[in-house]
Amino acid sequence: MTSAQRLGMVSIYVSQDQSRVKDFYGETLDFPLSSLPDDPTGSLLIENGNGPRILLYPVPAEDLKEPRSSGLVFYVEDIDRTVREWKAKGVQFTKVPWSKEDSGIGPCPFGRFIYVHDPFGNQFEILQPSPHP
Repeated sequence: MTSAQRLGMVSIYVSQDQSRVKDFYGETLDFPLSSLPDDPTGSLLIENGNGPRILLYPVPAEDLKEPRSSGLVFYVEDIDRTVREWKAKGVQFTKVPWSKEDSGIGPCPFGRFIYVHDPFGNQFEILQPSPHP
């Protein structure tokens, strides 16, 4: 029996308007982006070091009408600073239901996190990991 060896790529559905995608993910969130050679879809990649590839996959506007959780969690070094900086750039957040902080950041077994929304209906999380014992 064979099995999957590791997670290789995740896709995030985004607008077909590549300038909006580059503006939010590249400029606002400051993720390093690259184009795919010979790709007829116009997809972009978020450069993720040795981690899984993150594909920003353009889909028709009607496919972006319903909000959806991507299940993605991006690690950050300083979540308080990241939330402040991204809020100043207009990024939308949702408070963690059990958060006791004004920022909406909440604890979890892996550290502190908050929900983030992109302009294309996706929700993901940013997490400042707890130090490993």
